[in-house]
Amino acid sequence: MRGAGRYPSCPVVKKPKNQSLSSRALAPSGARPLVVPVERDATAGTITLRIDQGGVTGAENTFGADCALARLRHGLCELVFVQLDPFDDAKAVRVVAARYSPERFLERREQNETFRTQLEESLRSRRGVVGALEMLANSARAPANQSGWSVIVEAEHEIIARVGDRAAMLFLSGSAIEMHAAASGLATHVTLSPRLEVTIPVLALADLLVSWKNMDL
Repeated sequence: MRGAGRYPSCPVVKKPKNQSLSSRALAPSGARPLVVPVERDATAGTITLRIDQGGVTGAENTFGADCALARLRHGLCELVFVQLDPFDDAKAVRVVAARYSPERFLERREQNETFRTQLEESLRSRRGVVGALEMLANSARAPANQSGWSVIVEAEHEIIARVGDRAAMLFLSGSAIEMHAAASGLATHVTLSPRLEVTIPVLALADLLVSWKNMDL
């Protein structure tokens, strides 16, 4: 999405100076870091995170999206969330991307497959055209007279929730230094922060999960 057009900045909010997201990026919320154990694959040099979802609180930032898609960009994988103009679905007003390493992206896709199939079954009677909202996210552009940027959040894990027709994805981020130490066998735990919670219509979530599943890596 960022390579295809420029997007206006998100609303101005005051944030603590030690946060790396732009102070003009997202709406803040409350959050509490998690210390989680890891399982290391010494051969592959990768780690699996074991997260107790019951200990997760609100995210540092929140974002309301209308549609989304999964994509590969510059060797990394992204879930891209688009907030549309309330009066024109062809116009994107804000964009946020959760970025994963390919290994973590595949791991999380596999872990979410049961949820995805259950969601598809529950929406079968009113699903409509599969992928329609993904295509909307891919085609929306910012007006030519506006400028700005999208926000990227580095993700290691996500939690998906659904209540009726509303859904949310909460993304957890960790220090690359800590991840390297754990993958090298120098640490048995890492600290993850609930960095971003994206709220999204459940039909848009269903399209995103299909886009994620079908992405060729």
